[in-house]
Amino acid sequence: MAFCESCALSVVPLGWEPWAGLLGPSAPHSPPPPRALPPSGTSGPAPSPPHPLATLAPSPSALPTLPRWRATRPEQVCPGCGLPLPEGDDGRAEDSRCHGCRARPLPFSRVWPVLAYGGATTEAVLHLKHGRRRHLARPLGALLAPAIAAAIDSGADTLCPVPLHPRRLRQRGFNQALELLRVAEKLVRRPGVRSLVVSDGLRRIRDTPALGWESPASRRRIVAGAFTVHRPEWTKGRRILLVDDVMTTGATLAECTRVLLKAGATDVQVTALARVA
Repeated sequence: MAFCESCALSVVPLGWEPWAGLLGPSAPHSPPPPRALPPSGTSGPAPSPPHPLATLAPSPSALPTLPRWRATRPEQVCPGCGLPLPEGDDGRAEDSRCHGCRARPLPFSRVWPVLAYGGATTEAVLHLKHGRRRHLARPLGALLAPAIAAAIDSGADTLCPVPLHPRRLRQRGFNQALELLRVAEKLVRRPGVRSLVVSDGLRRIRDTPALGWESPASRRRIVAGAFTVHRPEWTKGRRILLVDDVMTTGATLAECTRVLLKAGATDVQVTALARVA
């Protein structure tokens, strides 16, 4: 078992083979895949590892990183921020929070993390967002689907993506959070049940700069006042799940949550395909 140096969570050793077919031969700066060593006592090449996106619900060992909330030990992750709980911290209780969340709780009620940001996960997300590889939303959205299902089972009745500013939306051509959400929700929606996705519930009214290397405090300051509720009627009394592609410090999701709660939402949960540890 390998462990991520930044978050100490178990991961599957990363390589480029699992994503080669998704990123395509034109992916910039893609290093050649490492040569597989033959098994001990044989002369032939080692069998290729299973593709991480081969099925809707692949086993954890087939993913580039373990899906945190589906781990056999869910107490390893804080439900308040989606980060690993310190070793020895008992997170079995439903309301368990890490020390950081107890000291300064985030405004949303729960985080449903899926993958750790890093390695092949990072490459796939960046190719989706900045490489205009829109087709990647389908396999990545499938990985997000179990978290969407879990949030719905816990009471979420409205699914809302974090919006892009209109200028950035024109540049990119699509909102990656909405694309991932549409794929995931369609996979878990029961036949004959209406869609819970509200694509235009929130609006980004200020074009904030890329947050990249900004500190948590700076991120909170930059996104303050950047969002507004577009349709107040869909917010009041609703239990909302906010969806984004990447969660770093949680500043963007927290600001969206505050706006929704102020507009009358009863509860706000969040999920993101990748969580930065």
